[in-house]
Amino acid sequence: MCAGWISAPPQAPPDIEAVMTRVGARVAEYHRRAQRVMCVEQSTVQPIQSNWAPDGFSRTVESELRVESEAADGDRPPTARVVREIRRINGRAPRERDKKDRSGCTDPNPLSPEPLAFLLPGHRDEYRFTSLRNGREKDRAALVVDFMSTNRTSRPELVEDERGHDDCFDWSGPLATRGRVWVDAFTHEVLRVDRCIDGPVDLRVPWRLQRRYNLAPWVVIERDGASR
Repeated sequence: MCAGWISAPPQAPPDIEAVMTRVGARVAEYHRRAQRVMCVEQSTVQPIQSNWAPDGFSRTVESELRVESEAADGDRPPTARVVREIRRINGRAPRERDKKDRSGCTDPNPLSPEPLAFLLPGHRDEYRFTSLRNGREKDRAALVVDFMSTNRTSRPELVEDERGHDDCFDWSGPLATRGRVWVDAFTHEVLRVDRCIDGPVDLRVPWRLQRRYNLAPWVVIERDGASR
């Protein structure tokens, strides 16, 4: 009896630019298909105390959601956005007062960037894809890609909610981000995206808002991230 084996040389890692080109093509294909589909999105927000215990009642919002493509506008490349129409709030139809009540501050935006749009070829210059390795996600062989925004400067400013909810704020301005994307190793379908800010980040408060709401000149964003 004898035994033997042959050791194959390790495979070279795939080229990151080639991988991202294929990923961008898959995302563009997904956007074309998604425009023919409407789905129901449900989001729930539960206020919590400093000890992580629930603080009051949760708020559940059901929205009809669809994806729309936006044509190129000047130097801005074509992209995709998510359009939402709220249908129910905590099981009931929306009321007129919901449009301004503070409890609606955390409701999803009616218009927002499609989460995978940053992978489209037209947005490639806005991000650096820095490393590529093999991994697994949802029991599937995956390629794991780290990325960061090309603009590494954060200069956000506090702004009042553009939808007009009482005592509700957001921020605008450049914000450096980084993250990770998992794609199927064979089809290059996107399986998961994690992204976050390079925090903590100082948020400038304009004098008008300082005076109106008795706020400090600066507030700190400790963390802000998403996993999809």
